Amino acid sequence: MCDKPCRLLLCLMLAAMCGILPARAAEQDVVRQAVEAGRYRPLTEILAEVARRYDGRVLDVELEKGRDGRAYYEIKLIDGTGRKLELHADAVSGAVVQAEAPAVDEALPPVGEVLRKVLARWPGMVLDVEMERDTHGRLVYEVKLRMPDERMRELTVDARSGEVLGDDAQHGAALHRLMDMPSVLDLLQARYPGHVLEAELEHDRNGRYFYEVEIRLHSGRVVELEVDAEDGRVLRVEEAD
Repeated sequence: MCDKPCRLLLCLMLAAMCGILPARAAEQDVVRQAVEAGRYRPLTEILAEVARRYDGRVLDVELEKGRDGRAYYEIKLIDGTGRKLELHADAVSGAVVQAEAPAVDEALPPVGEVLRKVLARWPGMVLDVEMERDTHGRLVYEVKLRMPDERMRELTVDARSGEVLGDDAQHGAALHRLMDMPSVLDLLQARYPGHVLEAELEHDRNGRYFYEVEIRLHSGRVVELEVDAEDGRVLRVEEAD
């Protein structure tokens, strides 16, 4: 009979086959390319480590980036006692840690009051709500709604004021403000002469768009750049492993 770690690993593998790992096709491409280039640990190794340490059922896995720019897997599961756990696995080292709940050092209105304010503007059914800190350090709720027309909507809501800070439906409207990729790559190659290996448009939880670009310089070194998609500023440069 399969032991507990084995059962969890089977759940994770089934989730992967059903398209849960990672949640978006674009993330799957990012992970595959990074693993092939040797920058990320294979996801199978990370999941095997999770299976050894935790008994439970996987709910969701997403590829995220921390404030320091490092990539990690956010793994949500329900353990054998029914507790919902959130694990973070460093995509480079594979180290798995249990994420701590955000410290709440300020008076907040009841979450029910905040959700009623949200529902007054977007009638629907709340499917999931989770408290986090955004990249500005604010306490926010990530709220997932099912709308009356059966569409799904994800909102980022200020935990103090109830103001909606981000709406996944706003992303499309924001695209007209962005520089197109050819223009961004022209700017980068003038500053970093070489061959572009990969370029991708991404956005963070606050709706900020940026390009991730990998360039092999004429010297042979490979650099990874994060570029503001609105004005072309280089926000981060690091040398690939």
